[in-house]
Amino acid sequence: MYHLYNNYSEGLGVGIDQNVALKYLRKATEKNEVRATNQLGLKYYTGQWVEQDFEEAVRLYRDAIEAGNSDAMNNLAVMYKEGKGVKRNLDEAIRLYKLAAEDGDSLASQRLKELERPRRCKRKLKDSLVS
Repeated sequence: MYHLYNNYSEGLGVGIDQNVALKYLRKATEKNEVRATNQLGLKYYTGQWVEQDFEEAVRLYRDAIEAGNSDAMNNLAVMYKEGKGVKRNLDEAIRLYKLAAEDGDSLASQRLKELERPRRCKRKLKDSLVS
């Protein structure tokens, strides 16, 4: 099903048709195709083709994470970092980036370094202060 979504969303061998693409994306999600679950979460996060719904995006990302999808780990980490659909929680964002990075996700590794850098600098500054 996911490949049909991709065909209709990108116009691969067929005309681009967002309604048909979304139908196949939902069917693929119902069949627990993890890439589709993450992709549908992204649609709800961005509001592309559907009404924007951060809570639904969170739910779908969590489902995809349970199946081990590192893209969903990245996406949910962004939501925790920004406080969209969830309470802002940098520790949870870092935890999710670490999980994705351990899975070999280079984007997660990069984002993790960016997020941890300010924390390390603050710690070094605190450690170097004298009274």
